[in-house]
Amino acid sequence: MSFIQSEQNKGYAPGFFLASADCKRETVQVAANHAAVVTNPNGGKYVPAGSVIPANGATAKGILYENVDVSTGDMPGSLVTEGSVYEDRLPEAVDTYSSATVPTGGNPKELGLYERSGSSPNFTYTLTTDTTAADGKTYYSYDGKKIAAAAKTALTGITFIAEAPEITRPAWA
Repeated sequence: MSFIQSEQNKGYAPGFFLASADCKRETVQVAANHAAVVTNPNGGKYVPAGSVIPANGATAKGILYENVDVSTGDMPGSLVTEGSVYEDRLPEAVDTYSSATVPTGGNPKELGLYERSGSSPNFTYTLTTDTTAADGKTYYSYDGKKIAAAAKTALTGITFIAEAPEITRPAWA
């Protein structure tokens, strides 16, 4: 059961992040003060489908199946506790980067590598403009969108698939 109305002109599909319909769901209380709460233009508040409940960390119990309106306080919601999900479709997934080795004579710019600036936890990654590898400089490659490692460990019944397949549609004559 959904406790939210769709925003005008926006598509809404519960479980859009699932890799298959074969999953286990449980009803849980969704907190009105969840970190992922979104405020609608009309002032209503909801926790979006795909949010990790109760938090994106070691306490994770499951992934919210559908949007839950929390405008008036805590509300019940459907939580996926077992199944396969596309990680890049989860709203709490964040961009991740890892250090990369530039091969001898390699061009970091052509390889699509990034440079990191700032300090933890607020690093900023920008595409490098270096055409030759600078001595002692660390470059980074983009690994895609992922949720917190601690949440993945806690969600033992869920299999994470890094990216959803591209949707292809037949050409119309």
